[in-house]
Amino acid sequence: MPNSGTRLNRRLVELGLAASRRKADELIVSGMVKVNNIATTELVTFVEPTDIVTVNGKSGQVRDDILLRFHKPVGYISSHTRQGSAPTIFQLLPRAFHQLKIVGRLDRESEGLMLLTSSGDFVQKYSHPRNHVDKEYIVQVDRTIDNQLLNLLKQPVKIDGKPAQFDDIKRIDQYNIKVLLSEGRNRQIRRMLAQNGLEVVRLQRTRIGQYQLDRLPVGHYEFAKLELP
Repeated sequence: MPNSGTRLNRRLVELGLAASRRKADELIVSGMVKVNNIATTELVTFVEPTDIVTVNGKSGQVRDDILLRFHKPVGYISSHTRQGSAPTIFQLLPRAFHQLKIVGRLDRESEGLMLLTSSGDFVQKYSHPRNHVDKEYIVQVDRTIDNQLLNLLKQPVKIDGKPAQFDDIKRIDQYNIKVLLSEGRNRQIRRMLAQNGLEVVRLQRTRIGQYQLDRLPVGHYEFAKLELP
């Protein structure tokens, strides 16, 4: 589900147009804030991702240290541009965040944690293979996983002619496993499981490095502290 709306004072802080929510409230009451070119003085005002917010005609700019945790829903693609009829994750985010860089893409059928940032250094650190930033996934498959199959899944397979292996894999119950992976090849988990005759029913990423999905609602985002590994 997409965001139902963001408090206007929060949006002003996100855009760097106010130093705090209290300062944002003062700007709103003063009549200096416009939403889609219409002045508003109501403190309890909610705005949608596509709304244009300005203060004295200034639209603001996202800070260079922004990091968002985002819960990607199934059915959306991890891209800045649409591909066919599929919507992109940026249709769920305020326009001010549309230039943020993606850390940890997920395919259209997958859901879970993504990180979005304005920091090129963060992208480099979290994406470069030498840093071995692991990602955690909960995967539901279409048939029972017994001990014999679990042991098979621990063995390396070939993907595009190159060896691939889970960093760790544990059984949660007969249909669900938890896997750790520090690589990031296209649809890698699905392809690795398919080689052992398993089809993915649901795939959810729950962690990237130190950043957890926790209870972040589907389609929503929260600010996170930007820390380099």
